[in-house]
Amino acid sequence: MEFSKFIAIGLGLGLLAFGNVSAQECCPTDSIYKHCNLQEVVITEKVSGDNALLKFYKSTKTSSTEDVLSRLAAVNLIRRGNYAMEPVIRGFSASQIGLTLDGIKIFGACTDHMDPPTSYVEPSNLKSIQLATSAGASKFGSNIGGSLNLQLAQAQLGTEKTVSGMFTSSYSLASQSTNNVLELNYGAKRFGIRFSGVYRKSGNYLANRQEVPFTQYQKLNFSVNSKYMLSDNSFLSLDVLADDGWNIGYAALPMDVSSAKARIYALSYKVFPKNKAFTYFETKVYGNNIIHSMDDTKRPLTPMHMDMPGWSDTYGAYTETAITLNSKNLLTIRTDGYTNLTRAEMTMYPQNSAPMFMLTWPDVRNTTIGLYLNNDYLLNKKFTINLNGRLDYSSSKITSEIGRTQLEVFNYKVDNARIKLLKNINGGTTYKSGNFHSSINIGYSERPSSTNELYGFYLFNAYDGYDYIGNPNIKDERSFNMELNAGYKTKFTDITVALFNNEIQNYTLGKYHPELSVMTIGANGVKVYEQIAHANLKGFEIGLSTVLLKNLQLISNARYTKGTDNDNNPLPLISPFKLTSSVRYAKSKFSLQAENIWATAQNKVSTMVNEKTTPAYTLFNLRGTYAFKVKQNKLELNAGVENLFDTYYQDHLDWGNIPRPGRNVMMGLSYVF
Repeated sequence: MEFSKFIAIGLGLGLLAFGNVSAQECCPTDSIYKHCNLQEVVITEKVSGDNALLKFYKSTKTSSTEDVLSRLAAVNLIRRGNYAMEPVIRGFSASQIGLTLDGIKIFGACTDHMDPPTSYVEPSNLKSIQLATSAGASKFGSNIGGSLNLQLAQAQLGTEKTVSGMFTSSYSLASQSTNNVLELNYGAKRFGIRFSGVYRKSGNYLANRQEVPFTQYQKLNFSVNSKYMLSDNSFLSLDVLADDGWNIGYAALPMDVSSAKARIYALSYKVFPKNKAFTYFETKVYGNNIIHSMDDTKRPLTPMHMDMPGWSDTYGAYTETAITLNSKNLLTIRTDGYTNLTRAEMTMYPQNSAPMFMLTWPDVRNTTIGLYLNNDYLLNKKFTINLNGRLDYSSSKITSEIGRTQLEVFNYKVDNARIKLLKNINGGTTYKSGNFHSSINIGYSERPSSTNELYGFYLFNAYDGYDYIGNPNIKDERSFNMELNAGYKTKFTDITVALFNNEIQNYTLGKYHPELSVMTIGANGVKVYEQIAHANLKGFEIGLSTVLLKNLQLISNARYTKGTDNDNNPLPLISPFKLTSSVRYAKSKFSLQAENIWATAQNKVSTMVNEKTTPAYTLFNLRGTYAFKVKQNKLELNAGVENLFDTYYQDHLDWGNIPRPGRNVMMGLSYVF
């Protein structure tokens, strides 16, 4: 299907008004801020208690971050179990996209992507999610597919109540799981501290009234933010986040996770200068330490026991400022840098033989220094022109002799560092007249190759059943992209249409090498990361938000992506068309929300990775709340049913055709004080 046909389909669906929610809560109305680079979804009540998107995206106070992300029109999730789903933006995933936490770079410690940075954040300590697509997403780092920046909630100062908080507890029947959340805020005039804690415990869930093994997990998450006002226009802020998961089952993988730990910390200084030329100035130093341990001791009939721990340590800093050059010109400057060290091991314990050891990530040091510039120019009252770009100096090097020796078996020379200069540039214009707005953006972007792609050593991929070996000689992927947006917004209705096209060069895939022997017992063979000339990802997202009646609101979103290689064969892990619609009735103390999710069958699958087709499915969810006052505080009852008709289904991005949970009855109680 040609791109012109995507435009026709997209516009047609837009006119029918059955499309994608504008996950694009953006574009301030004053001065030159009338264009939008980042799509922000506010998900915390304390930011905006009456925000309509909040009520749809954060359906309950015990939602997971994945529950929130899955409602964004451009985002899908790769699911390997019932824990730590991996975000996909318009068909791009892993190192093709950027995932940051308050601008902090975080890299997982798992060779199988079982610990994306989004898994270490809970909605209780999350202020908002900033979604950026295509080349306009390079603010936080070089990528070709978009970025997600998860902003942490901060302490509230000078509050009406010096001490306030919330406690909520809920129970889900399908997995016999319990979710408990505590939030506390102390807010004096110049000093404040905010604490949030979450404990989740889940057993194996049921699908079609049958238990799905290895879907259990336990998790404990703590987050503390303290803020001190140095003056009336500047403050210091300290963030500390700790996340511990254990006994985590991964039904689609041959191994589970015995322990996943993250320690994230940052100190920042921000000032809003009284000099009107500078809008703000912010600088931050940060660090994070991730430990991830895969384990197969609880798996029956394991041919050979293995331990696979991994470590990732990242330290960095950034400085950012915005300068008003004149009444029509705003310049944003960001400089950043980080260094990351990753190491992963595998120890095999064959029967009647000595243990065997190897490095699957051979002590890899990645260091990047970057500069980002963004200029907004207000041409007139209707047109805004935007130009932004990023330049990264990137160095990657194996620091252990064992690691170098392993790769030399394949005649790779890895004594010297791999040095790359990554370039990203994006330009566009925004038009706004009355209730109508539109934009066009064209860009070029590059992204660094991942540790797996460069230096991975016999990494088993459960999706296609092959061992994978890295290739230090591959080139970095590049993308030429275009995005069109149009929308019409009134007091009661907001309709948006987004169309995108990405041409990727040096697209990285694994190629089968029959001459190589497998390391994993039962593997189909060995693949080495190589590249094809080009690939294409294109599609559309459409959205509708409308007030049907005084207390009745509809929000709906549709998304579709098509991915093909240079021979017009389907790319792997591409979601089919999906439509999500929610109707919410809210009056006084009572609210009721009904949700429908419909996904078509995916029959365009990649034979290169033995991908399986998936059938269509339709789901219905129902949630309700009732709140009442207890003296000066609030008590809220929550109840709901997910998968109301107990549909047996899998999403296309679910590995191993593991079924999703069946009918799930939820009950919860929240106390706000």
